[in-house]
Amino acid sequence: MKILTKESKVKTKGWIDLIDLTTSVNDIIKESKIEDGSVLVYSNDEKTAIIGLEAEKRLVFDTADFIGNLVSMIKEEDRGAVAASILGGSFLIPVTNGSPDLGTWQQVFLVDLGKSGEKSVIFQVIGKRREM
Repeated sequence: MKILTKESKVKTKGWIDLIDLTTSVNDIIKESKIEDGSVLVYSNDEKTAIIGLEAEKRLVFDTADFIGNLVSMIKEEDRGAVAASILGGSFLIPVTNGSPDLGTWQQVFLVDLGKSGEKSVIFQVIGKRREM
């Protein structure tokens, strides 16, 4: 069993900014040379979430609207933390034959639910490497 962990910094625009991380997921799997296992995408910022979503512009906007409406009755200073706790701070993806097992159109997104700035994303791939 092999493990590769990498941290990446992502610049965000703040409240409900969705950043596509799928290329980074593919890159770390390729770098790890893990054939079968899983990749965890995690953000330790209390006001961020990691989600799977189809990267179609309308769905991204609808998701942002839904999140905003979901927490609209909560005190403004608490909205980001509540939304992040509902959405979740991590996303686990199976890896098969060296590729992430995402749905046909599914992408992996960081959702910033706080203020703009640099956010930390941790990628950890664990599994069996290719036989050389």
